[in-house]
Amino acid sequence: MKAKGHYADIISTHLAKPAAIELISVVPEPQKGKINGHTNGGIVNPAFDMSDENTDALSSACKPADQKSKASLITWTTFQRYCHAAGGLCMSFFTLLSFMVLTANGSLGYWGLSYWLQQGDGTANVTSSEQANVSLNPNLHFYHLVCAAMLGSLLIICFIKCFCFVRVTLNAATTLHNKLLSNILAKQMSFFDTTPTGRILNCFSTCQNEVDSAVPFYLNIQLMFSLMAISSLIISAVTFPYMLLPACILVTVLIILVSLFLRNICTLKKMEDISRSPCISLCTSIVKGLGTIHAYDKIHNYTERFKSLSDINANHFLLFNYGLFWISNIMDTLYVIMTLIVALLVVFISNDVCSPPIKALSLNFILQLSANSQYLMMSLISVEARFISVERLLEYITGSEELEGQLKVDPVSEDWPQHGVITFLDYKMRYRQNLPVVLNGLQLHIRAGENIGIVGRTGSGKSSLAVALFRLVEPTAGSILIDGVDITSISLSDLRTKLSIIPQDPMLFTGTVRYNLDPFNRHSDEEIWAALEKTYMKDTICGLERKLQAELADNGGNFSVGQRQLISLSRALLRNSKIILLDEATASIDAETDALIQITIREAFRCSTVLTIAHRIHTVLQADRILVLNHGQVAEFDHPDVLKQRPDSLFASLLTASNTVAS
Repeated sequence: MKAKGHYADIISTHLAKPAAIELISVVPEPQKGKINGHTNGGIVNPAFDMSDENTDALSSACKPADQKSKASLITWTTFQRYCHAAGGLCMSFFTLLSFMVLTANGSLGYWGLSYWLQQGDGTANVTSSEQANVSLNPNLHFYHLVCAAMLGSLLIICFIKCFCFVRVTLNAATTLHNKLLSNILAKQMSFFDTTPTGRILNCFSTCQNEVDSAVPFYLNIQLMFSLMAISSLIISAVTFPYMLLPACILVTVLIILVSLFLRNICTLKKMEDISRSPCISLCTSIVKGLGTIHAYDKIHNYTERFKSLSDINANHFLLFNYGLFWISNIMDTLYVIMTLIVALLVVFISNDVCSPPIKALSLNFILQLSANSQYLMMSLISVEARFISVERLLEYITGSEELEGQLKVDPVSEDWPQHGVITFLDYKMRYRQNLPVVLNGLQLHIRAGENIGIVGRTGSGKSSLAVALFRLVEPTAGSILIDGVDITSISLSDLRTKLSIIPQDPMLFTGTVRYNLDPFNRHSDEEIWAALEKTYMKDTICGLERKLQAELADNGGNFSVGQRQLISLSRALLRNSKIILLDEATASIDAETDALIQITIREAFRCSTVLTIAHRIHTVLQADRILVLNHGQVAEFDHPDVLKQRPDSLFASLLTASNTVAS
């Protein structure tokens, strides 16, 4: 005997210790004491554990193995895929070209103004004071026209640039969001089993928000100021070559500083993104279990746990912003030194070597460069950091989807299945690669129109049989045939639209009653009322103010669990599928209504194959045959009367135990 005491204390201690160790491993020293105090008061949800996340990986379940140890910097592949999402490389290049033309136009305007000032009054045999009077130049009207044309072209190019940039970035954000949504919806169930909800919500909220707003904002600033800096350095170097040496020194120092700071700042940004997911997961779990938290008086525990997780995220957020401002201040200092050097050169170099207008042009560009230095460097680093959100979206987009597009799909007829014959051929299934087999070599044949009751102890594979039939998990070996058609050879939509299920925990969607019963508007109101009458829900729906058009609360909150099960049963009656799966469909219904519903099921689904997963054995005693599962294998499969007569029957022992508990 390894432990002694109350059951609840033993379970809490056993589960809390490993979770506490995992959580503490990623928490800074000042937070460890707080987390320890929280885990002693309850079990830590693995969804709040960040030990499986690092600065280079999202999670082992959704990231390719060859990318887990890659560098923290964003690769060119990410930028390339962002350009493809924006509309293609050609559209992205055209947008970049509009930035370049706009910058060149502005720089050309400054040079034209300098040239105009250098020409003076257009004569060479007057005093220097008169020569500087540009209003006396005989070509004054021509210069006015040139300036007006350059200003007009600047406005037109600016409009084209803004239109193209907004169109490209909006298209990129929309494309990434749509691909993310479609890929998340197409993920295998193992993805949702291993990925906390907080990570998915984090991608759709914070990461998508940065792709929508932050990435275009900083990308626009970076492109504009980068091109302005390059044009300023080129024009100043051509017109005032003496500044080439300090410019080369400045660029070298900038490259060194960026290489030192950029990787660390990007790492801080990744840590900030990763540490936000546990906070969202905790909030989601609190909302779902708020009643239990109040009942056990654990409000303080969860409040302190949320504070600890928020502090961890806030630390990374502050360090990321401190890093940005620190490097921007260093850049400002360097540009001030650069401006001082150029100003001294302008003052001490003779006007005979370089004319005053050219000196003024060079000094203007340097001052402009210094004024925009902070925006330039912050945008450069911010673009790199914000593209981490694009990278995270792409990691989910390129993950493993359901095998819809990877398998060769055969078309099926509209009236398939015509009979509802189900055959399991040595079928094996496991939920994930590293988990044991839950269905181990099933070999059975279910005839058309049979009513099969599926029973077994907890963990025997009853619900896994439903998972296999709907292909929520792909088979490890073997196959399932429905009317002779292998279900892995047809599309998931064809398979799942031909089957109906009434789950133990019914799911209703926000919308009208009619939408929940007939979401594709394939049935008339008369047919819907007839289905509701068969499930004894007609009076309840008639009592609503708008009847079939009455709005349902979240997950049908304005109905009881039993009423939701009856609505799900009405939905199955409308679909009239050849194969019906009932997972304890009347578990939350009173005994009198249960008896009436059992009669309705037998009459309405008389021509269909009905599989009933029974947690209460007496509900399947009227079935044609009973399938008894044990450790994922077929233990018994025969008529209930035959099984009850066998002395060593597992079904007989389950029935005896059920009667004993009931008595």
